[in-house]
Amino acid sequence: MSRPQSLQRSLSRNLTIGPILLGAILLLTSVLTYRAVLNTIAAELIDRGIAQMNAAFIEYLHPVQEIVELSKAFGLAGKFDGQPPEQLDLVFGPLIATVTQVSSVHLARASGDEYMLMQRDDGSFYNRLTRGAEPGWIVAREWTGNPVPAGNASRERVASDYSPLQRPWFQKAMAAFEASATTGGAERLVWSEPYTFFTSREPGITASVAYRTPSGSVEVLGFDILLKDIQAFAERIELRESGAVFVMLRAEAAQDLMVLAVPRNLPASSSGASAAPLPRPISTLTGPAGTLVTRLFGAGVPDNSEPLRFSAAGEIWWGAVARSSIATDKEVWIAAIITERALLQGIPDLSLITLLAVLATVAVMVLRARRLAARYGDPIAELVTQTERMARLNFSRPTTIESPIYEVQTLAASQDAMRRSLGALTAMNDRAAIARELKTLPEERREGRAGDWQVSICDSPLGTVDGIYAMCWPVVKNASQAW
Repeated sequence: MSRPQSLQRSLSRNLTIGPILLGAILLLTSVLTYRAVLNTIAAELIDRGIAQMNAAFIEYLHPVQEIVELSKAFGLAGKFDGQPPEQLDLVFGPLIATVTQVSSVHLARASGDEYMLMQRDDGSFYNRLTRGAEPGWIVAREWTGNPVPAGNASRERVASDYSPLQRPWFQKAMAAFEASATTGGAERLVWSEPYTFFTSREPGITASVAYRTPSGSVEVLGFDILLKDIQAFAERIELRESGAVFVMLRAEAAQDLMVLAVPRNLPASSSGASAAPLPRPISTLTGPAGTLVTRLFGAGVPDNSEPLRFSAAGEIWWGAVARSSIATDKEVWIAAIITERALLQGIPDLSLITLLAVLATVAVMVLRARRLAARYGDPIAELVTQTERMARLNFSRPTTIESPIYEVQTLAASQDAMRRSLGALTAMNDRAAIARELKTLPEERREGRAGDWQVSICDSPLGTVDGIYAMCWPVVKNASQAW
């Protein structure tokens, strides 16, 4: 059996458990609601950033895919067979001048012949002509102004070990062409892995396609895109103040994701500016970008992920990755990250106010519970004390309990009436006992020898004997008559 405890303590404990538990539930609910709201905001903002980048990236590459298909249609019709460079200038010059994503265009044949036209950053044009029958030499043409030279192009024969047959875009397109010939499928556009362009010495990717012309020869079209242009394009997609979106491409050879564009508005340690230039594996990323891709890709290729909350560069970040829906033969991933501080911009921080409000409410409820416990417990404790006095036959102290509770007042009145009744009953019993005892005494004892005595019963207890009625022996005259 458990140890008994006072009513006040029991009431105080049980009445305070409720407010404390309620306060804990309110705080836990507030925290969970806050996290859920923050997760929703992060998901919406990050998903929007990824969707914007995905749509913009598709829009960015779509013109390239269109001109590849358009040029392939010309090639399938034999429009490029036997054409001199000047005629090819009329086709490809306006194309690369209009579609600014393309830095250069290639038209190569399995024989090793190639026509390449490139537009430099300063707006000038460079044309390289390669003949498979003359290995080790190229013919270089340069001009400024219009995409189509108006007789102002310089021409020079230059020694070079360049061969289109050794370039990644050519080899990949030919491999896809041979595969489609085996399966009977149509020629398809393929994207190279990031590599360094031969002429500009800058990294980029190439969209290429191989097909057979009416004359029976195999031609390969390639359109180059510089990674710095993709980088500049990606930087235009902003995610509030500190957020950023970056693009990754699956590299088959390295079995790793290659970063095509890293936002510059991340901390210096994040972009890895001191590391290898783009493209580079995601394993070389540091800071929040590196933490995100390591966490999400560490166990393999993730599904389109939910927002991940993590700490990096001294701040709390949220991030997610999603596979792009762009129609390429490559696996393109888009990642977005943003600081929690930026997520909460414009949202008032009510956490401290909520905490103080809950604590104040709990404190008031606890104090009220303790007062209620005292209000009900104190009168009951006084009744118990009075009962203990009465058990010791102490009926001298009246039961005076002030309480607004009707039941307590009734109990106090009943106990006081019982006190008076028990006091009177005890006095009567004492008198009767004394009388019986006196009757049993011998006659000489009753009348006494030393004088006249009168035996009587006291109506009140002796002062020093608490609650005990005793015999009194006052000295009187004519004791025998008094008896």
